[in-house]
Amino acid sequence: MSNSILSLTLSLALATVTPLAAAGCLPIVGTVKLSPDATCTVASFPGLQGQAFIGECFTVALKLGNLVPAKGHAGVTSEMMTSILPNGGLAASPAMVQDNRTVLTARSTFTLAGTRFYAAEVIIDSGNGNVTEQSVITGTDGKGLFKNATGTLNILGNSIGETALVRGNICTP
Repeated sequence: MSNSILSLTLSLALATVTPLAAAGCLPIVGTVKLSPDATCTVASFPGLQGQAFIGECFTVALKLGNLVPAKGHAGVTSEMMTSILPNGGLAASPAMVQDNRTVLTARSTFTLAGTRFYAAEVIIDSGNGNVTEQSVITGTDGKGLFKNATGTLNILGNSIGETALVRGNICTP
């Protein structure tokens, strides 16, 4: 086998195992489902002092590829948002925007591979059944396989009471 073919074969083999073992990003594809939860504990998340939870809390069931399913909690928040439009000003979420869309914010936590993740979300509800959500990992508890990880998750569809598609990445330093 030539050196270039051997090198390519070795690179491809290592690419399948190294995302968990070394610095890099692990692509995520899976599903999420939220169920109403009256015992929500999201207000105790690190860094959430001053965030107003508006009473909607959920249990999170997250299935990410071949990884062990993750469980956690999420809660809808009221947070200040800045408009990207000139002179758009500030507004608190939830907020109505153009074409009857609603912008909501939320915070969540879930445990995966011994790591507790903390995330902040922005949700766009079109009002006609189309929902998208961008979730940014804001921190971890510094333990487990993904300690100190960062990343994003994009949720496509309504995940409250039903299963929605998740795509994104988890990156380790």
